[in-house]
Order: sequence, then C-alpha cells, then structure tokens
Amino acid sequence: MERAQREVVHVLLERVYSQGLISKDTYSRAEDLADSTDDFPKLLWEPAGPVGEGAE
Repeated sequence: MERAQREVVHVLLERVYSQGLISKDTYSRAEDLADSTDDFPKLLWEPAGPVGEGAE
C-alpha cells in the first residue's frame, strides 16, 4: 500500500508541475519529501502550515 501511495503522490506532483502551478524547485523538493517520508497519512492529512485566505 505504501508504494501505491508514493506513486499517487508522484503522479499528482507531476500533474501540478506540468500545469505550471508549482516551480521546478518546489516540485523537486516535494518529490524528495515523498521519497523520504515514512508516514504518508501524516504527510497527507496534516498540512505543514496555514493554507488559504484567512488562515492564522
């Protein structure tokens, strides 16, 4: 299951990058993070910081 989660994250990152929504640097960093993480549920469900308008 972990492999499938990794592949989903990589496909999503590639799609976001190909649409020009993130820079090459951000894409590379996110790929590195996805490759090195041990806990995908934590990565996917706990954002790193405030997101969106009005976030505190």
